[in-house]
Amino acid sequence: MRSVSAQTLVTKRQALGLTQAQVASLVGVSSQTVYKWETGTVQPRSHQVQQIRQLLKLGKRAANNRLAAIASQR
Repeated sequence: MRSVSAQTLVTKRQALGLTQAQVASLVGVSSQTVYKWETGTVQPRSHQVQQIRQLLKLGKRAANNRLAAIASQR
């Protein structure tokens, strides 16, 4: 599966108004991992690419609803 570009991830994160930590929660990784993806230091693994592609489909409301659901599970 083709990877997602670092710039695509940064642009979407900013468009959603999310922090790297929030993206990390949505994708199921650490904020350090998101930082490394965004800087191009490392590429996401194939199962992570699937999670990122799902994130790219979200709007602000859906992303915030998912974050709220994640927070309520903790």
